[in-house]
Amino acid sequence: MKVCITGGSGFIGCNLMLYLQRTEPETEIVIADIANPSVRLGKKTRFVYADIRNMHSLLAAFEGCDEVYHLAGILGTSELIAVSSLACETNIVGANNVMDACRLAGVARVYNVAKPHFDGYDENAYTLTKHAGELIGRLYQQKYGMQVATVRWLNAVGPHQHLYPVRKFLPVMILACMFGRDLEIYGDGSQTIDPIDVEDLSRFTVHAIRNLGAEPKVVDLGSGRAINCLDGAKLILAEFKKHELTPSTIRCVPMREGEKPGVNLVADMSYWTSVGMKAEIPFEQSVRNTIGYMKTLPSYALANAVRFYWGS
Repeated sequence: MKVCITGGSGFIGCNLMLYLQRTEPETEIVIADIANPSVRLGKKTRFVYADIRNMHSLLAAFEGCDEVYHLAGILGTSELIAVSSLACETNIVGANNVMDACRLAGVARVYNVAKPHFDGYDENAYTLTKHAGELIGRLYQQKYGMQVATVRWLNAVGPHQHLYPVRKFLPVMILACMFGRDLEIYGDGSQTIDPIDVEDLSRFTVHAIRNLGAEPKVVDLGSGRAINCLDGAKLILAEFKKHELTPSTIRCVPMREGEKPGVNLVADMSYWTSVGMKAEIPFEQSVRNTIGYMKTLPSYALANAVRFYWGS
């Protein structure tokens, strides 16, 4: 078995790589990314520089692959408003390039990441472009008979998540605790997230690419257990204070651009229940694991993140 992970140097990509190295030690893994991996590669894993905006680089990366996990993309809500054309180039054109390259390279199975949306597709450039990528995957499945498993991810959490430039709930809250900053919650904090640990997500992802490629439906992937942002921040602060003192408190701030107040997100886990699968790692454990990971980061990395968000 030979697989390629686009965006394999990113948060979920590197965790999927680590999962495959542990559970399928004979599988060859190609990490295709524009950034070097930040974790140790296994004996059967190699890094290839590839940009999803350049199909020639993808054809080289996909050569001989049985599976391609398309995880590459550009993230952000308010962060993408000023660069929406870049989001289109990466998340739409890039997705099309990946599908074309998989078709031309004879890749047997493709994993295509989508995201849930709120009232429509236009709340921000990320939602819009990822929905377009979802439709592209379904088009190639229907038109070319390709095995394309499209899955809508909810809120992945766990070690190796980047601290910036895209603001992610768990690492930013932990960073605030570490440096005595207030944990800032958008709106009144009633909006929900559905956190799934990246270890669970990796397990579900491998199942999906090998079982859902011919299915016309798109399935959600979360834990199926929503928590509102205010309660999530309280949990993070409480977990941090079990081992270390911090003057941090929780403070509500105005909603940021690209998000709507009071949105309740939770995965429809009916498919996963039907095949006897469920998320096993509770959010509390994900928080503890991420705190432990962030405490191993070099001081300059943490200091750079603090300057990025708070200026000092």
